[in-house]
Amino acid sequence: MTRKEFNSLSFKNKLKTILNSGKFIDAHITSVGDTLITNLYKINLFHVEVVYSDIGTNIKEINSFKMGRSMDRYIP
Repeated sequence: MTRKEFNSLSFKNKLKTILNSGKFIDAHITSVGDTLITNLYKINLFHVEVVYSDIGTNIKEINSFKMGRSMDRYIP
């Protein structure tokens, strides 16, 4: 699957793809205002972030990207 194909999926199908094909890489917690938990996955040649609001109970957004600035927060 390409990033373009992934981006064209419905929200539900994106989640299914992440669960079935995604390789978990890392998690990141941000506490600016609301606490956000972001899980990073790799699917083929791109990465996907799943952003949870509150205490990880609600998925706020799903973002896909290739290497670049979006990866900076995961590099120590």
